[in-house]
Amino acid sequence: MPTLPPYAVSESIRHNKSKYARAVDTKQWALFASVLHPSLTASLHNTDGSTNSFSSRDEYVEFLDKAFADIASIHVVGAGELGMLHNEDKNGEDEVAATWAMSYQLGSAEGARGYTEIGGGHYHEVWKRLDGRWVIASLKLVNSFRKVL
Repeated sequence: MPTLPPYAVSESIRHNKSKYARAVDTKQWALFASVLHPSLTASLHNTDGSTNSFSSRDEYVEFLDKAFADIASIHVVGAGELGMLHNEDKNGEDEVAATWAMSYQLGSAEGARGYTEIGGGHYHEVWKRLDGRWVIASLKLVNSFRKVL
């Protein structure tokens, strides 16, 4: 069983994960970027078997900005399973593994017609401390279901 992070660390990470979801839904891309490590690696595994991969924060933010340009969204993220990572170099002090259940609803932006989607999956992440803040260093989203209504 992994070692649980200290309470303040867990709450800081949970707070930032909630900020991540809210920033996407409100299209606040600077706020969104603030919870991502500059050298973020990310992959989105879609239900059709395709994968979108990104090798930097800027690349990931740009992709989502374009993908959500005409879409209204709401993302709901669970409380998460957090555990300290223990590696020989850092003794796990600055890294936390997190797994989050997530569900979402998407729809046509105001004034547009005819698109609604629901779905969900799990985020698998590593969070690192950067300048005293907890940010996502790596992210893998595995979508387990998607339904266009």
